[in-house]
Amino acid sequence: MGEEGRHLNHMHGLESFEKQTNLGRDTCSLLQELRILLILICFAYLLMEPGVITKIDIMPVYGPSIFPGIRFLNYLNKHIIPVFDKLPEERKLDLLKALAEISPFTLPQDSRQVLPSVVQLLKKYMPRRKSGEEMNFTYVECLLYVFHHLAHKAPNATNSLCGYKIVTGQPSDRLGEDFSEFYTDLIERLSNVEDLTRATMRKLTQGMTEHNKAMAAAKSDDAKDSIKTQKQNTTTGLRTCNNILAMAKPLHAKTPLFIGDKTNQVSPKQQRREQKK
Repeated sequence: MGEEGRHLNHMHGLESFEKQTNLGRDTCSLLQELRILLILICFAYLLMEPGVITKIDIMPVYGPSIFPGIRFLNYLNKHIIPVFDKLPEERKLDLLKALAEISPFTLPQDSRQVLPSVVQLLKKYMPRRKSGEEMNFTYVECLLYVFHHLAHKAPNATNSLCGYKIVTGQPSDRLGEDFSEFYTDLIERLSNVEDLTRATMRKLTQGMTEHNKAMAAAKSDDAKDSIKTQKQNTTTGLRTCNNILAMAKPLHAKTPLFIGDKTNQVSPKQQRREQKK
């Protein structure tokens, strides 16, 4: 097992400890900080590949800090997200999952700084209608999750980024400026994402029916194991689609309500928990 695997085991242990123990607020807060730090260390090890980033570059990510998650976000925003396209595909997903893990615990000022980068990534991976571009559903799910949590902390930052009309009474509301073209663009992308997601759900549901028939007809254990894996993948795909639809729906409103509930989980994290059972 690599170093990142050992740290992930520590993180899972913290989660189990929290669930099984009645902890005070201060202790829970400390455990959240420890979990974030472990996430950062895991991601640091995952990125240590030639040509991507060096160990020296990674050091600021998990150096001593009272709020390691905040430091990590700022580092990502400045050094990693601008070269997101240059990362290997598996590292892109690692990055998005790390962002999803940390986003519920960010502070408003840090959320405001990172939101523009997240919105740009959303636009990149949520294609316009009739563009012919394929959609990576897991990327979109993670990015929508991150967007909701960051926007929940700094809602009026989305006025100039997405054309929303959220009133906080602060100058940063920028309600006197016209950002309607951003809203129109976002709604077009969201609608296309929802159409693609529903079409995929229909295919996955049909696939699940076929898997069930195949399981009933399977004779060998190997065949049953193979079908079971296919069913698990289909279940994860359906969960991803459901999550995308649930998170996209409120974003159509001019004054949306952002999801800030820390109990919500993106599919990769849910799948990891289920595999541990």
